[in-house]
Amino acid sequence: MLLRRQLPAHALIAGIDAALKIGSVSTDLVATEARKAIEDTEDRGTDTCVASDQDE
Repeated sequence: MLLRRQLPAHALIAGIDAALKIGSVSTDLVATEARKAIEDTEDRGTDTCVASDQDE
């Protein structure tokens, strides 16, 4: 699966989780759900990067 080269890890994991919840192992479904996860993150305006050491 080459999606990991094109999509962020968090989106790919969300896609895998969504596919497994409905009992599917389809790579097409994983890709679709991963892209939906990216769109949802962008729609909420959430930054996907976790900042470290900013509390200091």
